[in-house]
Amino acid sequence: MGFTDDWGTVYNKSILAFTGRKKVAVRELEDVVKGTSPLVKSLIVLDENDPSVGDKAEQAKKLKAFITEQKNLAKAATKYGATLDEALKKTDKDIHPEANRELKVLRKQLDLITSKVDSRIASSSKDYAKAQAKAGAAIEKETAKLRAKGVDDMQIRVETNYLKQQRMLVEWPKMTKAALARAVATVQKIKADPTPTVYNKEMLAGGRDLTQQMVNLIKLVTDPKCPAALSQLMNGLAGYRAPLTEFGDGDKRQISTTATKSEVTSQIKDFADITKAMVPYYDKMVKYLAKNKL
Repeated sequence: MGFTDDWGTVYNKSILAFTGRKKVAVRELEDVVKGTSPLVKSLIVLDENDPSVGDKAEQAKKLKAFITEQKNLAKAATKYGATLDEALKKTDKDIHPEANRELKVLRKQLDLITSKVDSRIASSSKDYAKAQAKAGAAIEKETAKLRAKGVDDMQIRVETNYLKQQRMLVEWPKMTKAALARAVATVQKIKADPTPTVYNKEMLAGGRDLTQQMVNLIKLVTDPKCPAALSQLMNGLAGYRAPLTEFGDGDKRQISTTATKSEVTSQIKDFADITKAMVPYYDKMVKYLAKNKL
């Protein structure tokens, strides 16, 4: 799904709370409906220049246009974000609960879109490709060295784990920011409509990215080769591995189709709590990587 469709699907569902018979008598909601045009215009251009599509020459050309358009998106998103924030202030959640919930959905989806664009730029850059290739070569070299010594495959996996997790740290801040934004947006969508159908649709991918990013970090900081300072900085993170995995690729990634509203609400609250708990670790890791090279 492209950026335009990604936004449009959520936007079209949310504005039903502001239009027709359900229209709320708040002026700011008119701006919410009308104000999306510049944002959509920018997303269309970004989709047309998606650097993950085409051959290498085509991707390089598209990346330049994509980066240029990202600046326009940033301006449009800032303006539209302010419109959403103002509408949220003016829309009483007790009087107009549905409109209030959907405004929050749009706000979180906007954050997700902008972070995904930043992540796409990072993962499409030459520096990213070079760093990945360099890390991959280091893993292959170490693997060959260990095999020459007669080390078995199980031990090789253990010995090369730290190198593999170092490779996963390439552009980790931007990719994990996007993963967090996806998790937050997922929570808001399910809270707005806490049914098994919505839960199963949104959580199919909602917890996967966050689990992958944070579990990879856990694998790195619990490895004996990890610097002691970093392991201490991430103290407590390892305890979230099992709960993260439950939502990312385990039993809580889906819920029974007969689950009640209360059960859906309870389960998504657990995921929301885990997501919030990841934010301090993310912030500390970003600061650590800015000052240290692993």
